[in-house]
Amino acid sequence: MRDAIAESRYRDAAEAAAGERDELLRHLDRGLALLYAGDAVAANLHLGRAEVLIDDRYTRSVTRAALSLLLNDRILPYQPDPWERLMIPLYRALSYVTQDAPEDAAVEARRLSGLLLERRDSRPARAAEENDAFLYVMAGAVLEWAGLPDDAEVAYRNAREAYGAASAPADWLAPEPVAVAAGEPETVAVAPVRSQGGELLLLVETGQVPPPVEELLLVYLEGDEAERAREHPDRVGQEIAKRYLEGHASKREGSHDYLLPIALRARPIPPFQPAPAVLEVDGARLPLPVAFDVSRAAAFASRDELPALLAKTAARAVVKALAFKETTDHADDAVRILANAFHLATERADTRAWLTLPGELRFARVPLAPGPHTVRVRLETAGGVPVLDLGTVQVEAGRPTLVRARMPERDGWRMQEAAMATLDRAAD
Repeated sequence: MRDAIAESRYRDAAEAAAGERDELLRHLDRGLALLYAGDAVAANLHLGRAEVLIDDRYTRSVTRAALSLLLNDRILPYQPDPWERLMIPLYRALSYVTQDAPEDAAVEARRLSGLLLERRDSRPARAAEENDAFLYVMAGAVLEWAGLPDDAEVAYRNAREAYGAASAPADWLAPEPVAVAAGEPETVAVAPVRSQGGELLLLVETGQVPPPVEELLLVYLEGDEAERAREHPDRVGQEIAKRYLEGHASKREGSHDYLLPIALRARPIPPFQPAPAVLEVDGARLPLPVAFDVSRAAAFASRDELPALLAKTAARAVVKALAFKETTDHADDAVRILANAFHLATERADTRAWLTLPGELRFARVPLAPGPHTVRVRLETAGGVPVLDLGTVQVEAGRPTLVRARMPERDGWRMQEAAMATLDRAAD
């Protein structure tokens, strides 16, 4: 599926996503792949179903949740990360823009703003670090496109507050004419001025969000903890997590300790900076900066969730270790070996994720005269210079022209995967 996305074979990616076992992931991956393929109606059906499933899954199956204590979280229905939830109304709004359905697009933009407010109010520091503020900009852009300037201004005001000291580029929120380099040494204006009533709002998706990886740890369980864990495994799990996070995971005290294998889901911070991109409008050149680094947002979210995830996973490892010990205390060596092997085999991290998401969202807002304009994007990667040719874009008068596009990846994607594989080998 990811190879197909990298090679712009979006229909093939949608077909591959149809094989997902989890229904929610199947709808998420198929929905986004079909949007890339130009089928906005089908994309919206899948993403809409995903929203319904997410709401339904807040009430989990008691039986499966109990069984996950002896196996792993992979048997549970997939629950998206909070930042992943934000992407669903964003893409639904953009699909409605493609269908020229302003009222429906506005509904999704308001839904996105509501989720952002809820997230910012509950975890302001985390939301700011993960750069959710740009999604307010996108909500405002959709509302502005839909002909709702007052609602758009509310979203832009929320964006300014969310960015705080690290303010957003002014031309994202209050566009003014800009001068750009068309060649050396002269410069020309990407013009005419704003009063002529035309603007191009361009969102370009580049790269792919790295998939989660499994990190296997060995932590120790003290003798007294083993006794207390029979009644309060959650508390002992928190103690183990605290010990690990303080750097004492490998410490051994006494002769009655147990070593526990723990498999954690992790998303490493990408070791490379996003490639520079250039937007060409009628031959004039503009930078196309990364507005929302999805890969880094995923990594920061994984890091922030580590304490709670480690405590939960450690509690499960304790429950399994005690269960296997009690059932094999009087068994021969072969049975104990098989029990330990089963313990290791079932200790697996839940590395499922929404994998058709881009690695970065890039954004530019350019004042232009109403009428046709040629638009191209160049991405300067080590593997070459992929070009996204949008051809002639018709800029409307009276409202922004909002365009979304996916950058082809080709060799740049394979180089990124190779870099991540090198990091994995080094970690091993």
